[in-house]
Amino acid sequence: PAFALSALSSLLFFAALAVLLLANVLFLSNGWDYSVLEAGVAFFPGPLTAAIVAGLSGRHGGRKSSPRLGAAGGIVFALSSLWFLARLDDQPQYLSAYLPGAIVGGIGVGLVLPALTALATGTLPPERLATTAHPLLALRPRLPRAANHADVLSGRSALPVRPDLQLHPRRAGA
Repeated sequence: PAFALSALSSLLFFAALAVLLLANVLFLSNGWDYSVLEAGVAFFPGPLTAAIVAGLSGRHGGRKSSPRLGAAGGIVFALSSLWFLARLDDQPQYLSAYLPGAIVGGIGVGLVLPALTALATGTLPPERLATTAHPLLALRPRLPRAANHADVLSGRSALPVRPDLQLHPRRAGA
């Protein structure tokens, strides 16, 4: 039950994260008319903050404090979403409105990711650890894929679209 609960928590968190990532890219490119390059640069501080905080919290969290850090991270992540809802409008205010929310969101994500991993793997016996890590990693959003979908949806893809290109060669015969 503990592993199933941690997997469900991961699924819910990564679904919320994917929605936030897509919404950010679409907002920057459609709401503020940023180019794809400008949106990518504007978006970068959030994931950078998440990577730094995840490294620190994973290293210093330990098994005992991981649940507390993860819960705090979830709250911080939710607060960043509320910040975006309250502060962003159609007038570009990157430094005062977008950047603080992106950094706060990155802190929340950086606290949650190591906690979810520790909770899931901490419930398993060592002999099951390797076979269970793969499904957990499959729950994580694929950022390049999400960014590409956002580009295509916004009509601002930096890559030329080729209708003859097989995106999924394994599915070509289906």
